[in-house]
Amino acid sequence: MKPPASLGSAAEIPEGFIPLPHPLKQAIKDCILAFSMATWCFVRPSTHLLFDRDRYFFKLPVVSAELVALAANIFCLSFFVGLGIGVWRRSRSARLSLVLE
Repeated sequence: MKPPASLGSAAEIPEGFIPLPHPLKQAIKDCILAFSMATWCFVRPSTHLLFDRDRYFFKLPVVSAELVALAANIFCLSFFVGLGIGVWRRSRSARLSLVLE
C-alpha cells in the first residue's frame, strides 16, 4: 500500500497509521454526526424511561422491549439523518439546502 503524497515517504508514517481515502473519512464523520443528532433527539424519552418516578432506578424495572424500542428509534432516526446528509452532499442544490437547514 502506497502512502499518500502528503505524508511523504513510508519512513514518516507512524506505526499503526492506516491512511483512509477522503470519502470514507467523510462518511464516518457523517455517521457519527447522524448518530449524535438522533441521540440528542431522544434524550428526553430516555430520561423518562430510566429516571422517572417509579421507574428503572427506583421501583419498576424497565422492560427489555422498551429499551429495544428506544434503541431502534435512535438507529432509525440516525439512518434517515445520515441519508439526508448524504443526499445533501451529493446534490448541493439551493432548494434542498434550504429545506434541510
